[in-house]
Amino acid sequence: MVGLTDRKIQISNERENSAVEAERESIKLKQIEYLYNHIGQVYTSFMSGATDSFGRDIFLI
Repeated sequence: MVGLTDRKIQISNERENSAVEAERESIKLKQIEYLYNHIGQVYTSFMSGATDSFGRDIFLI
């Protein structure tokens, strides 16, 4: 019985991880869809951070 419970927990965790990843991907897709319509527009913004891997956090004002 314990093995069955452990398997159920593992399946639940895998499904939760899949759901989280799907949510992140859908957010990225919606951001791209929105920004695609604004290519070429200029906005005032500031950079709040940068990383070694060229990651950047930019906030529009």
